[in-house]
Amino acid sequence: MKSPKDSSLNILFLGGGKRVSLANRFIEAGKKIGKTINVYSYEASEQQPISVVGKVIQGRLWDDPGISADIINVLVNYEIDLLISNVDPALAIHAS
Repeated sequence: MKSPKDSSLNILFLGGGKRVSLANRFIEAGKKIGKTINVYSYEASEQQPISVVGKVIQGRLWDDPGISADIINVLVNYEIDLLISNVDPALAIHAS
């Protein structure tokens, strides 16, 4: 478990496979405040451009009935601090 003084921040993108420049902006901003930014992206396929700057977590399709529980497990297991939805289907899941 991370402590409050931990110098890292874990971000999970939902459907952020092509959001490499956004991930890089978070990483650069983290450097300015002395934080290591760890970027993760929840995707149906591991073959995503974001894999060059972060870790792709292969998950379920947006319409899968078990997706919310799966994402909650990811949030807990990876100690995610910030969740960002990048595609419309992820918004409803994020809200739930």
